[in-house]
This record gives sequence, C-alpha cells and structure tokens, in this order.
Amino acid sequence: MAVAAKDTAYLPLEHLWTPEDPLAEHCGAVAYVVQQIFGGDIMSGHDDNGVRWLWNKLPDGEYAVTEPDLIPRPKKPGKRLPSRKTINPRFKLFCNRFTDYRSGK
Repeated sequence: MAVAAKDTAYLPLEHLWTPEDPLAEHCGAVAYVVQQIFGGDIMSGHDDNGVRWLWNKLPDGEYAVTEPDLIPRPKKPGKRLPSRKTINPRFKLFCNRFTDYRSGK
C-alpha cells in the first residue's frame, strides 16, 4: 500500500495528486510526520507564486523540507505555526500509513 495517496492529500487540492507525483499536496502531512518523529516546529510560508506550504524546523535549528528548492526566499521568512488542538484526519491517515510502512506491516 502507498503511504501517500489522493485520500491523504490536502483538501481542497487533492485533485492535483497523481500517482506520478505522489507527494503533491502533502507538505502538511509530511511536516506532521516529521514533527511526530523528530519534534520541533511546523513552519508556514509562501513560495514566489504566493502558494502556502509547510516545512519543519527541527530542535537543532536545521530545516527539513520535502522540496528544498521551494524554501521561501528571505523576503518573508516563514512563521512557526501554533500547536493545534485537533489534527487534520488526512495527516493522521498519512502518519498511520507511514508508521505501518516503517514497521513492515
């Protein structure tokens, strides 16, 4: 089973997901999994086209991103997102699939 799929892509943009680009619209889900494993903060910013996306700032200050060439340029650095009381169900599904994949299920 694939970890990333249309049902784990970000709503309302899940229609942009394709098997050829399985992590399309998954920056939030990936950032959630990275935070669960390594800790740190989820950051938010915009690319040069104004599209919002998420990445991680790890406890040691390093950044973890799914696509390093998309890091927003210093014009407007990203901001730390506050902790959430609820987690997007698609992020949870992605995380559960990733956990199963890592454990060999």
